Amino acid sequence: MNVKRSLLAAALLSGMTSMAFAAVSYKITDLGTLGANSSMAYGINNVGDIVGRSRPLNADGSNGTRSAFLYTNNQMLDLGSFGGSNTVGRASNFSRQVVGYSRPTGEREYKAFLYENGEMKNLGTLGTGLYSYAYSINDAGTVVGHSHTNASGTTSQAFTYKNGTMTGIGTLGGQSSGAFDINQGGVIVGSSTTADSETHGFIYQNGVMTSLGSLDGTGFSEARAINEKKQVVGNSLTANGHYHAFLYEDGVMADLGSIEGDSFAYDINMKGEIVGSYRSHLLESAGTAYYYYDGEMKNLSSMLSPGDQALWEHLVTAYGINDKGQIVGRGIINGNTHAYLMTPVPLPASILFLAPALGLLGVIRKRQQTV
Repeated sequence: MNVKRSLLAAALLSGMTSMAFAAVSYKITDLGTLGANSSMAYGINNVGDIVGRSRPLNADGSNGTRSAFLYTNNQMLDLGSFGGSNTVGRASNFSRQVVGYSRPTGEREYKAFLYENGEMKNLGTLGTGLYSYAYSINDAGTVVGHSHTNASGTTSQAFTYKNGTMTGIGTLGGQSSGAFDINQGGVIVGSSTTADSETHGFIYQNGVMTSLGSLDGTGFSEARAINEKKQVVGNSLTANGHYHAFLYEDGVMADLGSIEGDSFAYDINMKGEIVGSYRSHLLESAGTAYYYYDGEMKNLSSMLSPGDQALWEHLVTAYGINDKGQIVGRGIINGNTHAYLMTPVPLPASILFLAPALGLLGVIRKRQQTV
């Protein structure tokens, strides 16, 4: 009996200690810029490489046009461009291949790119389309995004790109679709119009595109990210006319709610941690970054130390989270928009958690003495 009681106490103590270390706060790092006054981070992979966009400085000291960056080994690297006015990095994989989109010299439309071995490659378009965007790449090197399929821009399709070939994956019956993410198993998520001119989030696997429906049963939804467990997050129109972040799994779309007004989910990791932004109402405010886990949505700033909260005036959006729980996005510091990296800091086992366990051990010992 004494052995059983000791084992029980040890188990409870271990569980409470684990709870303490499971609770996290975050430290935040300003990723800086390519030289000018603004930057934004869109994605972080599991080795900690970060991609986004920033402005370099021109030779005369003026702000240059937006360039894609790769932040690795504590350095922000300019990936160059196709010579035009804007370039954006959206995702990277284990091999440090980066995808995004850039405007070629003299063109108005973006073209999807794949950056590897120091070279930015134009992925072209589907059919006679004039633009394409790449949003995600998995470790197998499969790129997903969307492209116009005709010169007039009236039709588009989500695509996969692998080994030099761009392939459209169809729609849900409408004229357009776009892919936002692909997991390591090759499962793709995005959004598509339907034959009824609605827009639904989709999941694409084994050659079949399936609608995720919407929170209000008839309206808009958009799938933005998928993890290896095939949990999907995005946003959807609700019955009250707001847009709410959702989690879709096992055929069910769950409303994640919002701290206020509208909410949007942009990424999810293997643990099921979700990041995004919320705002008072669509396009009526700049937005505020949030962290969601285990049924609770938190203002991301509240998880910083008081000193970091004072330094960062506002965390606007959280765009990416990796399986280590590292978060990237954009915030306001010293009046400028900068990319940030937030790294979880496990809290030590505190008296708050430890005291009940020690108290229980004391009760058990006292009972042992009196038996």
